[in-house]
Amino acid sequence: MSVKITGLKELQQALKKKEKEIQSKAKKAIRKSLNAGAKEVKDTLKSVVPVMKSSTNFRQKGVLRKNIRQKTRLSKNGEPAGKTTVFFSDKNKSIALKDRERNRFTQSGKLLTGPVKIYLNDPYFWHMVDRGTVNGVKAQHFMKKAEQVAKDRALRTVKSTFEKEMKDVIK
Repeated sequence: MSVKITGLKELQQALKKKEKEIQSKAKKAIRKSLNAGAKEVKDTLKSVVPVMKSSTNFRQKGVLRKNIRQKTRLSKNGEPAGKTTVFFSDKNKSIALKDRERNRFTQSGKLLTGPVKIYLNDPYFWHMVDRGTVNGVKAQHFMKKAEQVAKDRALRTVKSTFEKEMKDVIK
């Protein structure tokens, strides 16, 4: 008794095609789930970031809160993995020119006069607000608070979003 099976090559080609499709959809699912988790962290961080009572002539109110960004990178070596970073960005900084109230000299003796560049939206000082300074700025520890609150929630969001996306792919 002998059995002849036909269509094996077509079956292998169809399986390879389906595998590539699943890998492509998995990358999209990973990116979407990581972004959803980062959004949870950003929302939590925005709620605990301290805000100045009013704008000053060198810093705008809510500068830290407005400049929280995220960046998601997927693994390039073919693994289904990725990394998302939530950070303070100076992307939206704007320059304001302020007149100097007085002239001053540098150490080399050069006289400095004229307008001064001030970046009103630059959140470069976030670490000083978070950790404090030696000369009087008290530490707020808002990063640690946000991490404690958002960690589990973000992980659950990433997991549930990924599972939902992959269920749609496998159907």
